Amino acid sequence: MTLIKIKSQQIRVSREKTITLPSIKFRESLFGKIHPYGKDLTVKDVEDLQLEDVVQFYQTFFRGKFQIVASGQPTPEFHMLINQLFGSKALVSIAADAEFGYEDVPGEKLVVEEKPKNIQSSIRLGKKLFTKNHPDLIDMLILNEILGGYFGSRLMKNIREEKGYTYGISSSIITLKNEGFFIVGTDVNKENTQNTIDEIFKEIDILQSTNVPDEELETVKNYMVGSFLSDINTPFALADKFKAVHLNDMDLQFYKNFIERINTISAEDIKDIANKHLDAESLRTIVVGGLK
Repeated sequence: MTLIKIKSQQIRVSREKTITLPSIKFRESLFGKIHPYGKDLTVKDVEDLQLEDVVQFYQTFFRGKFQIVASGQPTPEFHMLINQLFGSKALVSIAADAEFGYEDVPGEKLVVEEKPKNIQSSIRLGKKLFTKNHPDLIDMLILNEILGGYFGSRLMKNIREEKGYTYGISSSIITLKNEGFFIVGTDVNKENTQNTIDEIFKEIDILQSTNVPDEELETVKNYMVGSFLSDINTPFALADKFKAVHLNDMDLQFYKNFIERINTISAEDIKDIANKHLDAESLRTIVVGGLK
């Protein structure tokens, strides 16, 4: 009962924050409220929870479904101990995805939730994309880096440095087990909301119509390779990289392909992938706060 009260209060507080609501509504617009990627935990969900529900959830989604990843220099004794403790437990597959009630959600291209008391608006803009094993993923990751993936990105230079609309703006590609999505996120003063949205679409349009200059592309390539190398300099980081592909039924060849593609992708390839996957008609915009 104590945990239920704490969680219920956390949900009530988070639902009042403009930084939380747009992400919830964005996922709902892509996947619907039934889909596990779109459903949001409500106070009623928590307060209706019974102990037997928790036990059943554990039996269905946790028991017998753990895999152990060891990184560093595990000794033979460590292997022996792990096998003694867990080697006899067979892995069990989680229930088929169809049981979750996936749905195709048309959704509106623009959703605005007014918050008259707020002086800022939170913007989330993007679309449903694909999973980690899609052949266009690496190209999209490179495109995303140029658009809004690092501090020197086009969105940061335009909307933060030149326009002064925000302290920060970024774009990301999220790859989940069964789905993925592209998202741009920022917080701005209400009077700059529409201008910010217009500038985001403008930067996407430029990527679709004009080749990225050689110097900028080279900078992004060097940044991505350097970031990757810094991301694998500890045993924990290596384990995370392994899990990211293993749990998506892939292998470490993905990272070799990733580095190779960064080094070989051209400005023309970037323009092609932008036209293929970032068509303006396919993008949805969620605003919590208001438009002025």
